[in-house]
Amino acid sequence: MAVILVVEDDLVTRMLHLRALSRVEAITVGASTVAEALQVLNHEEPNVVVLDLELPDGSGLEVLEALAKRGKHPCLVVVSAHLELFNHSAWAGSCVTPIRKPVSVDGLREAVLEKLNAPLNTHPFAPAEYVQLACLGGHSVTLLVAAMSGSGSIKIHEGNIWAASWGSKTGFDAFASAVAAHDARIDVVQSAGAPGQRQLAGNWQEALLEAARLEDEERASVRNPSLRPDELDFSDILDGVVRPEIVEVPEPRHTDHQELIERGVQAVIARRYPDAVRAFERALEIVPNSYALRHRISRLRQLGY
Repeated sequence: MAVILVVEDDLVTRMLHLRALSRVEAITVGASTVAEALQVLNHEEPNVVVLDLELPDGSGLEVLEALAKRGKHPCLVVVSAHLELFNHSAWAGSCVTPIRKPVSVDGLREAVLEKLNAPLNTHPFAPAEYVQLACLGGHSVTLLVAAMSGSGSIKIHEGNIWAASWGSKTGFDAFASAVAAHDARIDVVQSAGAPGQRQLAGNWQEALLEAARLEDEERASVRNPSLRPDELDFSDILDGVVRPEIVEVPEPRHTDHQELIERGVQAVIARRYPDAVRAFERALEIVPNSYALRHRISRLRQLGY
């Protein structure tokens, strides 16, 4: 039978969570601290962990770290009062679901059932997931990242990305390399005192998205090494320079294709090429005779997207 671990320090909230999950066909176990959660993990292998990031003796990151060291990768339902900070795009395909405090009974049960019915998660928690959880919780930690591709660290101070190192790299280049190490072992070290000189400006949401974009471009260059995104000219996509003979296209019944085209153009400008392809393809379903859309999609497909 499936096991659900609820880690929540507030007694009333924890009892409400356990009661909400009592109708789920699973064994539910509660813990109020990091220490109690670690004791549970010595005897149980949870399929889903309902995790509060703020705990009296540490952070939810330590529970995540303990699971990873045991080779366990359950799905997470992260309870946060700062859901507006959560960047869903950065965790596309992740086995993590955030829900906002205060949690409704139905909302919690639905999130847990969705995770229980999802395919078994066999991948370790990624560095980006640690970064996002640490920043959501406003923690000050150093993430030590060790992978086959290299090793380094990411420093987070009071919920802000602060500094990073990866081999000889520092700053954002190091940050991007570290979060791209999906097979990494990660150790969480609590930080105290002054954080030192800041290397990483801006917010962590944008940094994670930019790192993901760079990783996508790297994969595209591997799939098609003769083409690099920074060398490919998109002026005809953005400005409509390349045009065939004019073909009369009947006015479509729907008008939302213009919005989709605009989304695609903005995605190209932001170099979010997979998003651009999706937007253009959706627009093409509405106006299937549009050469301009077909041309834009074809150009992006050359990158392997």
